Amino acid sequence: MTDETTTGVAISIDHVGPVTEFEYAMTEPGLHVLRGQQGAGKTTILRTVQWACDGRADAKPQKTDGAKKGVAVVAGKTLSISRAVREEGDLTIAGMGDLDISTLHNPGHKTPATRDKYRIATLVRMAGVTPDVGKFKELVSPLEWQTWVDETEVAATGDLVDMAAKVKRDLDRYAKNLETQQENAEKSAAARADLYEGINVEDEHDEAALQERLEVALQSHMTLIQRASEATKNAAAVAEAARMIAAAESGYKGPSATAAEAAVIATTERATTQRAECERISKELRAAQEQLGQLMIQADRAKADFEAASRHEQTLADWRETVANVTTVAPDDGEMEAAETVLVLAREQAVHGAHIRAAIVAKAAAAELSELAKTRKKEAKRIRAAAAATQEVISEAIASIPNCPLRVTTNEDGEARLVISTDRGEAEPFDELSDGERWRTIVPLCCEAGRLVVLPQAAYGELANSTRSLLDVIAAQVGAYILTAQADDGELRAERFRTV
Repeated sequence: MTDETTTGVAISIDHVGPVTEFEYAMTEPGLHVLRGQQGAGKTTILRTVQWACDGRADAKPQKTDGAKKGVAVVAGKTLSISRAVREEGDLTIAGMGDLDISTLHNPGHKTPATRDKYRIATLVRMAGVTPDVGKFKELVSPLEWQTWVDETEVAATGDLVDMAAKVKRDLDRYAKNLETQQENAEKSAAARADLYEGINVEDEHDEAALQERLEVALQSHMTLIQRASEATKNAAAVAEAARMIAAAESGYKGPSATAAEAAVIATTERATTQRAECERISKELRAAQEQLGQLMIQADRAKADFEAASRHEQTLADWRETVANVTTVAPDDGEMEAAETVLVLAREQAVHGAHIRAAIVAKAAAAELSELAKTRKKEAKRIRAAAAATQEVISEAIASIPNCPLRVTTNEDGEARLVISTDRGEAEPFDELSDGERWRTIVPLCCEAGRLVVLPQAAYGELANSTRSLLDVIAAQVGAYILTAQADDGELRAERFRTV
């Protein structure tokens, strides 16, 4: 094995997998390619270098069958490989750490959104941004944050991407609540609008005035009803009085009161005269007394006749007075119909006035609810924008990676998507790029001064030669080392990339 060079990256492998002996020194930054036939050990070397740099690989390095152990020295670190892999020494160069360049290319999940989730998380870790809940607090007011965001849960994730996801979830929930309030307000406004549809709120609707008008109409109507009832009773009394007069006039056989009175006066005078004569004529006393008795009887009879006649004429006079004093006139049909029309109109106006007042209240309530719906719509739109802005925090984080062309947006389903500007569009989904386009974007992002990046052979095979040349130039400029592999018909070897 060769000693480690003073500059660059030295690789030495003995009895690891199919590789019995291999040495190569990457003395200058740039793109370096392992070449050789299928099965020569290129993948084993890449896997071993990856393990030495970052302690991870798709499979643990194995010693060559039959060998006591395998030994690999990569940039100052020694791996002793038997049943386990034992590490000694420190790397003289940085690897990718726990970041996997393959995760950026294709995380291996089924849906594009899930793949982007892992890509974004990797980019944030590459950016070295410290997870900070405060980055999201500015998106909404302090009260809204305190009410709707579970800050304890958000902070507990310790991961900026998860923080953004949880804040977005909480804000989307808040926006949904506002949208529900908006929907309910719109429904309530529509329901109240139905209450005054077709009603002219400019019509008379003063409750006191309409009630007074209704009471006047009711009083007038009741007066006419009482008048009609009284007229009916009076008509019956008049008819009865007329009947009694007729009956009395046809059934009385005695003298008139005047005649009876005259008879009383005459007989009384005669009795007086007769009494005087009785006094003078003693002899004729008995005859005179008898005549007096007869005259007294006649006088009593005449007096009785007089009293009966007086009572009769008084009764007739009373009845005639009853007839004469009846002044109530029953309302005619036209008068009653007019009164009923006024009453019906007054009732209709009172009901219509109540409807108008209800309509005015409903209209005001509908206007209030409409304004509330507009307010909630604006608030929901603002919160939706705040929820989407959680991805801007992520975009700002990954923008700290030098020359990073990627950014994070939110699609219509509210999912975080990784996008890039291309000649096909300003926000083309990174997941929809071709394999070569994705590698061409990813590899330069992973190149930092003094870093060793292992690029899978399959990934290198997907790159156009122009892209390979670009990667070599970028790595050389920043001082990074890229190690990859490509199959050919030659022996196992490594060399600096050269443009064909």
